Amino acid sequence: MLKIFFISISSLLIFTIFTGKFFIFNCTNSRYMAQCGLVMAILFALYSINGILLAILPSSITYKIILIALGISPYIIGRLATYETLNVATFVQLTLLLGGIVYVIEN
Repeated sequence: MLKIFFISISSLLIFTIFTGKFFIFNCTNSRYMAQCGLVMAILFALYSINGILLAILPSSITYKIILIALGISPYIIGRLATYETLNVATFVQLTLLLGGIVYVIEN
């Protein structure tokens, strides 16, 4: 059940990042930008909580370490990103989200 929830949240987060990057963040209306940012923040929090809860269940230490790293990766990337490296940070985050989906499906 947690795996399905993790995959769903990751997919929604990828969709929200793409939508925000291509359509909303170029808009001058701050109301839409604030709503998209709020949805992303909630999804990142759910993603992190679910990743850590998913890491508690299995017995493999490698699986636990990878899921905890995936769970805290949005915050680490957010701390390292600057305005100049925003596109690179977004690409890295999308890659980690897709990698997390693939990793959870395979295990």
